[in-house]
Amino acid sequence: MKTIIKSIALLSVLAAVSCQQFKIDTQMTPEKAAASIKLVCDALDSYNVAATSPEAITFNVSSNTPWTIVRSSGADWITVTPSSSAVSSLVSDVVITCANNTSATDRSATLTVKGDNIVNSKVITIKQSRHGNLYVQPMMADYSAKGGPLNFTIQSNLDWEVRSSAAWLTFNRESGAPDPEGKAITVIATAAPSEVLERTATITVIAGDNEETFDVSQKGIFELTEVTRTFYASGDSDFILLRTDLPWTVMSDKDWIVFTDHEGTGDGSLDQIEFTVLPNEGTAREAEIKVMAGGTEKSFTVKQD
Repeated sequence: MKTIIKSIALLSVLAAVSCQQFKIDTQMTPEKAAASIKLVCDALDSYNVAATSPEAITFNVSSNTPWTIVRSSGADWITVTPSSSAVSSLVSDVVITCANNTSATDRSATLTVKGDNIVNSKVITIKQSRHGNLYVQPMMADYSAKGGPLNFTIQSNLDWEVRSSAAWLTFNRESGAPDPEGKAITVIATAAPSEVLERTATITVIAGDNEETFDVSQKGIFELTEVTRTFYASGDSDFILLRTDLPWTVMSDKDWIVFTDHEGTGDGSLDQIEFTVLPNEGTAREAEIKVMAGGTEKSFTVKQD
């Protein structure tokens, strides 16, 4: 009998020690049970999505209680997958997809993540921009080598911006808001003076998901009338007719041809490049005259008896 009593006493001591060691709560209350329920959602408070082909939104829900995601009224353009969990799960990936917005107005909706027996909910706002309209009327002319301004127009229901692919082409305004009355907006594009015969830039206009591009050219003038006569041995003077709006130079590969001016700055009008053929005391000879403007070279041959 003493042995049985000692054994019971020893078991009681061991049970007490075990409860103390592992901190077993023998007084679980409804309040404590509610406090142990958790739901964590790592979604942002707000997302902005494009009107056309919007990217999917992904976030995680971690919970030890069933949960559901409720869309606000009229938010049938939003699809939530999955939209609920009937049982607790460690982590669930939630994917939000949005339909294209074909209307002319922005729209928004909310998603509310709720957990069973959880007071606070997570509210997520989804904002989608309106469907954009963009019409661009390019300038109808090319730039001259002297540069200057040309106009094009933009008509859009969204904020817009313009970009140039070349530093020589700049705008009086690079961005703006739509006209309140829906009218076209004029943008002035100015080309810097050029020293090349031709160059091209691309103008890009962006409004929302819409983008329009067009090319503009800057072209110089370079027209030359060659001298085709054969000079007498006694020599003579003549001139080359040149029309250009670019800086020009002239030279010959022989020193018996002498120019009055070796260079100049064209203004688009007709110029005369005067030269002299010196007397020839030997056999017939030839020389090449080269005229260069805007990185382009034109040449012809001069003959002397």
